[in-house]
Amino acid sequence: ERGATPGAAAAELAPLVDPKGLRQVCEACDRLDVQQEDCKEYSTLLAGRAQDFVDVGSPVDCYPPAMWQQLAAYLESSPAEEVVLPGGRYACAQVLVGSGP
Repeated sequence: ERGATPGAAAAELAPLVDPKGLRQVCEACDRLDVQQEDCKEYSTLLAGRAQDFVDVGSPVDCYPPAMWQQLAAYLESSPAEEVVLPGGRYACAQVLVGSGP
């Protein structure tokens, strides 16, 4: 379908998951580390692994200025109608990596 978000069809086919049951499964696994987040939210990480993720809510920019300059150059050199990026951060990053030098 034209204009559909990549992966939207796959998301529609994904089974519904009981969040409470999923949390119980995660908490029962020795290899997972379940951490309480805001309100009813939680995160699950691999136990014993470094947690070196980028915090999307952090005001600290951990990327070098050269990366932002490359992104600006790419966006300025591409016709606006050709710059179509997916909605998710990871999917967007994949498209940008695939289109760069």
